[in-house]
Amino acid sequence: MTKNFNEMMRKLYYRLHRVSKFREKDEPSGGWWHRRVRQEAVNLCQKYKGRVLEVGCGEGLFLANLAILNPRIEIVGIDNNINKLSKAKERCAINKLNNIELIDANALGIPFSDEYFDGTVCINTFFNMQSIEIVNQALAEIARVCKKGGKIIFDFRNSLNPFLRLKYKFSPYYDATVKEDKLPLNTYNPKDMEKVLSKLNLTIMNKIYIGFPGNILSPIIMIEAEKC
Repeated sequence: MTKNFNEMMRKLYYRLHRVSKFREKDEPSGGWWHRRVRQEAVNLCQKYKGRVLEVGCGEGLFLANLAILNPRIEIVGIDNNINKLSKAKERCAINKLNNIELIDANALGIPFSDEYFDGTVCINTFFNMQSIEIVNQALAEIARVCKKGGKIIFDFRNSLNPFLRLKYKFSPYYDATVKEDKLPLNTYNPKDMEKVLSKLNLTIMNKIYIGFPGNILSPIIMIEAEKC
Protein backbone atom coordinates (compact mmCIF):
# COMPACT_ATOMS: atom_id res chain seq x y z
CA MET A 1 0.00 0.00 0.00
CA THR A 2 2.75 2.42 0.99
CA LYS A 3 4.76 1.57 -2.12
CA ASN A 4 1.75 2.22 -4.39
CA PHE A 5 1.04 5.53 -2.62
CA ASN A 6 4.65 6.66 -3.02
CA GLU A 7 4.62 5.75 -6.71
CA MET A 8 1.35 7.64 -7.25
CA MET A 9 2.77 10.73 -5.50
CA ARG A 10 5.96 10.51 -7.53
CA LYS A 11 4.07 10.42 -10.85
CA LEU A 12 1.77 13.28 -9.82
CA TYR A 13 4.68 15.41 -8.62
CA TYR A 14 6.70 15.06 -11.82
CA ARG A 15 3.65 15.64 -14.04
CA LEU A 16 2.87 18.92 -12.23
CA HIS A 17 6.54 19.85 -12.20
CA ARG A 18 6.85 19.45 -15.97
CA VAL A 19 3.74 21.57 -16.57
CA SER A 20 4.92 24.34 -14.24
CA LYS A 21 8.34 24.56 -15.93
CA PHE A 22 7.01 25.33 -19.41
CA ARG A 23 9.47 28.23 -19.82
CA GLU A 24 12.23 26.82 -17.68
CA LYS A 25 12.65 23.38 -19.16
CA ASP A 26 15.38 21.25 -17.59
CA GLU A 27 16.26 23.95 -15.04
CA PRO A 28 16.71 22.59 -11.49
CA SER A 29 15.47 25.92 -10.11
CA GLY A 30 12.38 25.92 -12.30
CA GLY A 31 8.86 25.28 -11.09
CA TRP A 32 5.66 27.14 -10.26
CA TRP A 33 6.53 28.38 -6.76
CA HIS A 34 10.12 29.27 -7.65
CA ARG A 35 8.90 31.26 -10.64
CA ARG A 36 6.27 33.12 -8.58
CA VAL A 37 8.94 34.11 -6.06
CA ARG A 38 11.25 35.35 -8.82
CA GLN A 39 8.46 37.39 -10.41
CA GLU A 40 7.66 39.14 -7.13
CA ALA A 41 11.35 39.85 -6.49
CA VAL A 42 11.85 41.27 -9.99
CA ASN A 43 8.82 43.52 -9.52
CA LEU A 44 10.31 44.91 -6.32
CA CYS A 45 13.77 45.40 -7.85
CA GLN A 46 12.72 47.18 -11.03
CA LYS A 47 12.91 50.51 -9.21
CA TYR A 48 16.33 49.85 -7.62
CA LYS A 49 19.48 51.76 -8.56
CA GLY A 50 23.20 51.20 -8.06
CA ARG A 51 24.61 47.77 -7.14
CA VAL A 52 22.42 44.76 -6.40
CA LEU A 53 23.61 41.40 -5.06
CA GLU A 54 21.80 38.09 -5.50
CA VAL A 55 22.84 35.41 -3.03
CA GLY A 56 22.22 31.90 -4.33
CA CYS A 57 21.77 32.95 -7.96
CA GLY A 58 21.63 29.38 -9.29
CA GLU A 59 21.20 29.24 -13.06
CA GLY A 60 20.67 32.99 -13.26
CA LEU A 61 16.92 32.95 -13.90
CA PHE A 62 16.23 35.91 -11.62
CA LEU A 63 19.24 38.10 -12.32
CA ALA A 64 18.94 37.68 -16.11
CA ASN A 65 15.33 38.89 -16.04
CA LEU A 66 16.23 41.77 -13.75
CA ALA A 67 19.17 42.83 -15.92
CA ILE A 68 16.92 42.97 -18.99
CA LEU A 69 14.16 44.95 -17.25
CA ASN A 70 16.49 47.24 -15.28
CA PRO A 71 19.70 47.73 -17.32
CA ARG A 72 20.72 50.74 -15.20
CA ILE A 73 21.86 48.64 -12.25
CA GLU A 74 25.02 46.61 -11.69
CA ILE A 75 24.21 43.05 -10.62
CA VAL A 76 26.44 40.55 -8.84
CA GLY A 77 25.35 36.94 -8.42
CA ILE A 78 27.04 34.46 -6.09
CA ASP A 79 26.53 30.72 -5.74
CA ASN A 80 28.65 27.82 -4.52
CA ASN A 81 27.25 25.35 -7.06
CA ILE A 82 29.70 25.40 -9.98
CA ASN A 83 27.34 23.65 -12.39
CA LYS A 84 24.53 26.12 -11.80
CA LEU A 85 26.94 29.03 -11.96
CA SER A 86 28.16 27.82 -15.37
CA LYS A 87 24.57 27.79 -16.62
CA ALA A 88 24.10 31.32 -15.31
CA LYS A 89 27.19 32.49 -17.21
CA GLU A 90 25.92 30.81 -20.37
CA ARG A 91 22.52 32.49 -19.96
CA CYS A 92 24.13 35.90 -19.56
CA ALA A 93 26.30 35.36 -22.64
CA ILE A 94 23.34 34.28 -24.78
CA ASN A 95 21.34 37.33 -23.74
CA LYS A 96 24.41 39.63 -24.04
CA LEU A 97 24.02 40.90 -20.49
CA ASN A 98 27.06 42.97 -19.65
CA ASN A 99 25.87 44.37 -16.33
CA ILE A 100 26.17 41.06 -14.45
CA GLU A 101 29.16 39.62 -12.58
CA LEU A 102 29.04 36.00 -11.36
CA ILE A 103 31.20 34.71 -8.50
CA ASP A 104 31.72 31.34 -6.82
CA ALA A 105 30.99 32.17 -3.18
CA ASN A 106 28.96 31.13 -0.14
CA ALA A 107 26.17 33.02 1.63
CA LEU A 108 28.06 32.73 4.92
CA GLY A 109 31.19 34.39 3.48
CA ILE A 110 30.26 37.03 0.92
CA PRO A 111 33.54 38.38 -0.58
CA PHE A 112 32.65 42.08 -0.48
CA SER A 113 33.28 44.90 1.97
CA ASP A 114 30.72 46.30 4.38
CA GLU A 115 27.87 48.34 2.84
CA TYR A 116 29.02 47.65 -0.72
CA PHE A 117 25.57 47.05 -2.24
CA ASP A 118 22.50 49.25 -2.55
CA GLY A 119 20.25 46.20 -2.42
CA THR A 120 20.55 42.47 -1.74
CA VAL A 121 18.33 39.57 -2.78
CA CYS A 122 18.21 35.97 -1.55
CA ILE A 123 15.28 33.99 -2.94
CA ASN A 124 14.38 30.29 -3.18
CA THR A 125 17.38 29.59 -0.97
CA PHE A 126 16.61 29.64 2.77
CA PHE A 127 14.37 26.57 2.59
CA ASN A 128 17.47 24.56 1.61
CA MET A 129 19.46 25.72 4.64
CA GLN A 130 19.91 23.38 7.60
CA SER A 131 18.36 25.50 10.37
CA ILE A 132 17.07 28.89 11.48
CA GLU A 133 20.53 29.48 12.99
CA ILE A 134 22.17 29.13 9.57
CA VAL A 135 19.53 31.42 8.06
CA ASN A 136 20.35 33.93 10.81
CA GLN A 137 24.05 33.80 9.90
CA ALA A 138 23.29 34.20 6.20
CA LEU A 139 21.01 37.18 6.79
CA ALA A 140 23.63 38.79 9.02
CA GLU A 141 26.18 38.48 6.22
CA ILE A 142 23.68 39.75 3.63
CA ALA A 143 22.89 42.73 5.87
CA ARG A 144 26.60 43.43 6.39
CA VAL A 145 27.24 44.06 2.69
CA CYS A 146 24.09 46.18 2.27
CA LYS A 147 24.23 49.95 2.70
CA LYS A 148 22.25 51.68 5.43
CA GLY A 149 18.89 52.54 3.95
CA GLY A 150 19.35 49.77 1.39
CA LYS A 151 16.76 47.06 0.79
CA ILE A 152 17.05 43.34 1.51
CA ILE A 153 14.64 40.93 -0.22
CA PHE A 154 14.23 37.29 0.77
CA ASP A 155 11.56 34.63 1.08
CA PHE A 156 10.97 31.66 3.33
CA ARG A 157 8.69 28.63 3.29
CA ASN A 158 6.06 29.04 5.98
CA SER A 159 5.85 26.42 8.76
CA LEU A 160 2.28 27.55 9.55
CA ASN A 161 1.13 25.95 6.30
CA PRO A 162 0.35 22.29 7.16
CA PHE A 163 0.28 21.10 3.54
CA LEU A 164 3.78 22.43 2.88
CA ARG A 165 5.13 20.71 5.99
CA LEU A 166 3.65 17.42 4.80
CA LYS A 167 5.00 17.93 1.29
CA TYR A 168 8.53 18.42 2.59
CA LYS A 169 8.22 15.53 5.03
CA PHE A 170 7.32 13.04 2.31
CA SER A 171 9.37 14.58 -0.53
CA PRO A 172 12.19 11.97 -0.30
CA TYR A 173 9.64 9.34 -1.36
CA TYR A 174 8.63 11.02 -4.62
CA ASP A 175 11.29 13.61 -5.53
CA ALA A 176 14.59 12.08 -6.64
CA THR A 177 16.36 15.46 -6.61
CA VAL A 178 16.04 15.64 -2.81
CA LYS A 179 18.27 12.58 -2.49
CA GLU A 180 20.58 13.61 -5.32
CA ASP A 181 21.26 17.14 -4.08
CA LYS A 182 21.33 16.07 -0.40
CA LEU A 183 19.75 19.38 0.55
CA PRO A 184 17.35 19.82 3.47
CA LEU A 185 13.82 21.11 2.98
CA ASN A 186 12.88 23.39 5.85
CA THR A 187 10.02 25.67 6.79
CA TYR A 188 10.26 28.53 9.28
CA ASN A 189 7.85 30.26 11.63
CA PRO A 190 7.13 33.90 10.66
CA LYS A 191 7.60 35.05 14.28
CA ASP A 192 11.07 33.45 14.39
CA MET A 193 12.01 35.21 11.16
CA GLU A 194 10.81 38.53 12.55
CA LYS A 195 13.00 38.02 15.63
CA VAL A 196 16.01 37.47 13.37
CA LEU A 197 15.27 40.69 11.50
CA SER A 198 14.86 42.63 14.73
CA LYS A 199 18.26 41.48 16.02
CA LEU A 200 19.86 42.62 12.76
CA ASN A 201 18.17 46.05 12.84
CA LEU A 202 16.23 45.29 9.68
CA THR A 203 12.80 46.90 9.38
CA ILE A 204 10.09 45.18 7.36
CA MET A 205 8.89 47.54 4.62
CA ASN A 206 6.86 45.10 2.55
CA LYS A 207 5.43 41.63 3.14
CA ILE A 208 4.07 39.56 0.27
CA TYR A 209 2.07 36.37 0.82
CA ILE A 210 2.55 33.97 -2.08
CA GLY A 211 -0.07 31.26 -2.50
CA PHE A 212 -2.86 32.72 -0.36
CA PRO A 213 -2.67 36.52 -0.79
CA GLY A 214 -2.83 38.36 2.52
CA ASN A 215 -3.06 35.12 4.48
CA ILE A 216 -0.63 34.12 7.25
CA LEU A 217 -1.06 30.48 6.11
CA SER A 218 0.45 31.22 2.70
CA PRO A 219 3.09 28.60 1.82
CA ILE A 220 5.64 31.29 0.98
CA ILE A 221 6.23 34.69 2.54
CA MET A 222 8.45 37.28 0.89
CA ILE A 223 10.00 40.12 2.87
CA GLU A 224 11.40 43.43 1.70
CA ALA A 225 13.31 44.94 4.63
CA GLU A 226 15.36 48.10 5.07
CA LYS A 227 18.71 48.24 6.84
CA CYS A 228 18.53 50.86 9.59
